[in-house]
Amino acid sequence: MWLGLRGVLSVADWWGTPAWPFIVDEFFRRLDDPDYEHWRTGGHPGPPPEGLARDEFRELLLSAPDELPTEFVDFCIHRGAIGFVRPDRSGDSYDIGG
Repeated sequence: MWLGLRGVLSVADWWGTPAWPFIVDEFFRRLDDPDYEHWRTGGHPGPPPEGLARDEFRELLLSAPDELPTEFVDFCIHRGAIGFVRPDRSGDSYDIGG
């Protein structure tokens, strides 16, 4: 029980959790905004790799990120900084802060 609770708390914002759809939506919102504050430090990552339509990219990221081509996973993690998108849990909802 303790181990399960620890796991849930440490990966509460990953795929398959209630926060994931909010994280994906915010990720794409930030990509669409070249003036977003995070990009001031390292610059906007530019467009995603070619090979998937935007809707298909978003749908796979939402439902089956393990099926994304490697270059898209690399883009999300390294260039798009999806790991820095976090829900704002100061209220009772999963509103995205940032």
